[in-house]
Amino acid sequence: MRVSQELCEKLQKRYF
Repeated sequence: MRVSQELCEKLQKRYF
Protein backbone atom coordinates (compact mmCIF):
# COMPACT_ATOMS: atom_id res chain seq x y z
CA MET A 1 0.00 0.00 0.00
CA ARG A 2 1.45 3.38 -0.98
CA VAL A 3 -1.23 5.67 0.41
CA SER A 4 1.35 7.90 2.08
CA GLN A 5 2.86 8.70 -1.32
CA GLU A 6 -0.53 9.59 -2.78
CA LEU A 7 -1.35 11.74 0.25
CA CYS A 8 2.02 13.46 0.01
CA GLU A 9 1.39 14.32 -3.63
CA LYS A 10 -2.09 15.65 -2.87
CA LEU A 11 -0.81 17.67 0.07
CA GLN A 12 2.00 19.11 -2.03
CA LYS A 13 -0.45 20.16 -4.71
CA ARG A 14 -2.67 21.77 -2.07
CA TYR A 15 0.06 23.50 -0.10
CA PHE A 16 2.30 24.28 -3.08
